[in-house]
Order: sequence, then C-alpha cells, then structure tokens
Amino acid sequence: MSLSANALRAAAEASWPTPGVEVATAYYSDDPDEHRQITGRPAHPRTRANIIKAIGLGIPLRVGIVKVLDGQRVEQARAELEALGVTRIDVDHVRPSGRGADSGARNPSNLCGERGTGRPAVSPDGTATPCAFANWMNAGNVRDGLGTAVPGERTSAANALTRDSIRAAALQARPDEDRASSAT
Repeated sequence: MSLSANALRAAAEASWPTPGVEVATAYYSDDPDEHRQITGRPAHPRTRANIIKAIGLGIPLRVGIVKVLDGQRVEQARAELEALGVTRIDVDHVRPSGRGADSGARNPSNLCGERGTGRPAVSPDGTATPCAFANWMNAGNVRDGLGTAVPGERTSAANALTRDSIRAAALQARPDEDRASSAT
C-alpha cells in the first residue's frame, strides 16, 4: 500500500514497520519558489518536513521527482533528497492522468494497468484508489477497514474498467487490417 506523504501523521501513529506499506510522495524542486510554481501551493516546506519525518521514523519512502518545466531543477532536487537520506528516487514526467493532468483527463486508458492488484494508493483522507494517478476511482476508505478497500468490489470494477479501456485504446490505435485479423 502506498500512502501519500500528507498521510504521514496517521502513518506515524501506526505500528511500524508495517509490511507492504510505504509512503510515496512527489517532489518537484529543491527551490521552494519553483516547487510552488509547479504545484500552485506553498507545499515545499511541508513536503520536505514530511520526507525528513518519514526517514527519521524508519518508514519506507519512495519519492518521485516529476519533471514539468523546461530547465526545472531536477538534478538539484535529486541531490537534496539524497542528502536527506532518501534512497528510492525516480524521475518521471507529468502523466495524462492524476493531479498534473488536465481536469477533464479522467480516462482509464491513460493508466498503466499495473496497479490495483491489492496495493492501493491511499490519500490523506483515507480514500483508497487502485492507482495514485486515478484519484477519481474511489475504491473505499481504509478508515472503514482495509477489507472494504483492498480488495473490494469497487477495486475489482476499477481494475476491469482500466484493463478494458487500455485494450480498447490499443485496438483503436492499430491499423484496420490488424483489427480485422484479430477479430477472426
């Protein structure tokens, strides 16, 4: 299960280590002004403090640096995270789903289809989704118990919708003769 770094207060109150549970967060820059430019919020100090807190508590932490701007301070952000003690750092681009996407981009075919197999993303309010990029796919709330969200009927339905949407998009992208031969 991946918890948002904003859910760290609840995570800190839990019994750690908890097998299979990690905190994941996005990080955009070592520069608070650039971070604010990207997120639209003054979130840099809080995000940085939560990263330090998770490391101090020994909570498994995964940080993704999301590249949004040309000239963004990605390498400096990586260096800062490494200096703080973060060992799992990925650099990625903005996805067509999730918070960084257009508000109307709630298309399950934009998802990878690899999540939703019993490992949900959990937002600060406890809402579980099959994937951090699919925050519109509410699969339950962990405050109601993990059994209601992982696995559950809503998670299974979201997974099926995602798989079907990805297949349909892939078929649509194929030339007509390929679609005709695959139908036989």
